[in-house]
Order: sequence, then C-alpha cells, then structure tokens
Amino acid sequence: MENFSIQWHITDVCNLRCKHCYQDNYSAMKDLDTDKIKLIIDKISSELSSSKISINLTGGEPFLRKDLFDILNYLDRTSNIEDIYIITNGLLINDENAGQIEQIKKIKGVKISLEGSNEAINDSVRGIGTFRKINQAIRILMSTSKPVILMFTLADYNCLDLTCMFEYAKSMGIHAVILERFVPEGQSRSLIKCVLSREEWFKVIRDLINYFDLGLSPQDFLAYRAFWVDFGNNIEIRGALCDHGENSMALMPNGDIYPCRRTPVKIGNIFSDKINDIIDQLKKMRRDYQLKLKGMCRSCEVDECIGCRALARAICNDIYAEDPQCYYNLSQ
Repeated sequence: MENFSIQWHITDVCNLRCKHCYQDNYSAMKDLDTDKIKLIIDKISSELSSSKISINLTGGEPFLRKDLFDILNYLDRTSNIEDIYIITNGLLINDENAGQIEQIKKIKGVKISLEGSNEAINDSVRGIGTFRKINQAIRILMSTSKPVILMFTLADYNCLDLTCMFEYAKSMGIHAVILERFVPEGQSRSLIKCVLSREEWFKVIRDLINYFDLGLSPQDFLAYRAFWVDFGNNIEIRGALCDHGENSMALMPNGDIYPCRRTPVKIGNIFSDKINDIIDQLKKMRRDYQLKLKGMCRSCEVDECIGCRALARAICNDIYAEDPQCYYNLSQ
C-alpha cells in the first residue's frame, strides 16, 4: 500500500497571532461542522482505499474546536488511517485532554511549535508568556506515552539558537525536533527581511552536521527543505524534500486543497473534486517543475531536488524561480 499524507487545517481560529504565521484570516467563517468533517474522512478513506493515510490535524489552533475529540475518535476508527499527529501551539493542553490523547491509539505524537530555547526568543515571536505555557504543556504531555515533537521554524532572529534548541529538547525528554524554513506568507509577508539568506541556511546545515558529528558535507543535505531530528536511542536525522505532488496535500477548513500550506495555490476542493483527480493535478504540477524551473534549479545536478517551491513563490513571486536559500555554489 502507498503512503499518503494530509495536513488538515480544521479551523482558522487561533488564540495567538504569531509574527511569522502564514495565515491572514483567523475567523471561523470557513469552518465545517462535525458532520461535514466526518463526510470528508469517509471520502478520504474510500477514495484512497489502497493507501496508508497519515493525518496531521492542525489549525489555527485545533484545540479551539469543541468537537476535536469527536473528530480524532472518528479518525481513529477509520480503517486505513494509519497514524494521526496533532499540531498545536500547546497553550490549551491540560491534564484532562492529555488523558484523552493518551486513549486514542492512532495518535502517534503531538507536535508543538516553539521558536527558541528561551523566553526572550520564543516570546518575541509567539507572544509574552507563551514560553512558560508551552513548557507546562510539554511536561503534561511527557506524563503520557505519546511522543512530543517540537516544531522550530528558522529565521534570522533564531537561527543562532539552533544548538541551544537541541540541548533544550534533550533536557525536556523531547522525542524529536522538526526544523522548518520560515516562508513569509499571510500576515508574515511584512517579515520578508527575516528570511534566512543562503549563507545563513548554509551555516544552519553546518551547525547541524557539527553538533551531531555526522561526518558529512553540507552538499549531502542540499536537496532538503526541512529536517526531522529524532532523539531516540540512536540519533537519526531525516531530510524532507519539497513534497509538492509527492503523495501529500494540505486540506483547508473549507475543503480547498493546496500542494502545501505555505503554497496557497488552490488545486481543487475535497467536496467538488475526486481525490484521485486532485492527485493527478498535483503530479502534473510536479512534472511542470522539471520543465519550467529557472536559475540554478534548472541546471541542478542533485537527484530529486526541486528546491523549496513555497519559498521561491513567496520571495520571488514566481513558483518556478530558483530556491533563494540554495547554497549549491557555496558548498563547492
């Protein structure tokens, strides 16, 4: 069976206004009721019946939906939903809902966003008092059997904190840290100056290699737009390619489909289109990249690499432009 991943934004409503957020709307206007959510789950399960499906349930802030656990339990009962992750800011985590999370078998982890290893860095992005509340949420979740994963979005204001974040994660018993690049979309378009330069991204990669003593070259990491750093018995680092057209999609509160959340280009709608037709459109988008990429990306020799299309679109206003953070020429 083929794997398929969906990042599902079940609401735009949020209790924070993080400076780097890719949203520009925080109303419940597009939110669907529980019955329509269940219809979508049934459709996903039916039309992707030969796939193993992974769902990342997020928002906005998913814990603001009163029916969140109705949705989670329905997903848990759906046969070909293999695993579920919750992406949250952590502020609404408490002993009661942590206990409910514990009871849902297919929840494989809770992903919590954190922008720095200390209060000063994190709270400058997420708001005053959030670091303390996130710490509290982590401690509550650590009392369950569910892995806690930190999501760290790298920009110029926190990239020097990378190794301190790893130390923080280890001290808290965190299962893994996801490293993402900041893409200025939505309300964060005004922070375009905070996007890492290619030199800064190159330094992040070198710091990653040196911290874990990987014995590799930055050249070995060129293709990856993000990383999953697993703090299990043996440290494991998994790179993520741009996943446009690669068995994944972003599902928005009103049912619209994007190739990824940081690329708000509508491909179809879950209600009006068959999922396999949407997948065909996503795959066509991927094929088009191979023909239309520009700059260094057009002549790139790195297998499977198409750069980060979301970043190219956000910075250059051209989805086919070269990845503005590609350090290929720096690593020669």
